Amino acid sequence: MIKLAPFIKQQFDKLASASVVNMGNIIVFTSVAGWLASSAAQIIGIANNKNYTNSEKKFMISQEAADACVNIGAYFLITKSLTALSSKLVSTAKLAPKEVISFMRRTNNIDQRGDWRFDVSKAKGFTGEVENCYNNFKCFTDSVAAITGGIISSNIVTPILRNKIASRRHNKYVEEVSRPKLTADNTPRVVNTQRHTFEDYRTRVVGMKI
Repeated sequence: MIKLAPFIKQQFDKLASASVVNMGNIIVFTSVAGWLASSAAQIIGIANNKNYTNSEKKFMISQEAADACVNIGAYFLITKSLTALSSKLVSTAKLAPKEVISFMRRTNNIDQRGDWRFDVSKAKGFTGEVENCYNNFKCFTDSVAAITGGIISSNIVTPILRNKIASRRHNKYVEEVSRPKLTADNTPRVVNTQRHTFEDYRTRVVGMKI
């Protein structure tokens, strides 16, 4: 049986070690974990709320799940692409601090700068101060790429995608609940279609008049 405290410490140690050269990935994956936790909490809260009918829960849970997929998918795709590009530019020394450029000149590797197949960190003699400088620079550029990707996805891409998907689901839901339903004597039964958005449900829970 795994002892919990040593296991957690070991995972944090691995995370700390990885952050030295893979800070971009750390930002991406911890942010995704945050998105997942937030969405799961929202869904659980809706499912356990007795103020909602089953129909309302079904609509809001599916809406929340769709939003989560869009948010997480767009965020991961954009930020991971930018951090991967950033890492490649740094590893090939296309983006590099002056200490790394000086090292490449000393070791006659300067002609390979920017070659997609070249990795300066694997060059002979790449140790000590040069390696530390490289790691710090890579950590910085990956962090900038991850943050930039997060801003683009969260503030530009996901709102557009989320609104389009929410609009389609909204119209589908309205169409469904507005479809005439028959009573026992086969006469159309009037269906209230006013409360069909999450905002309507939310305001009802807090006691506001719609």
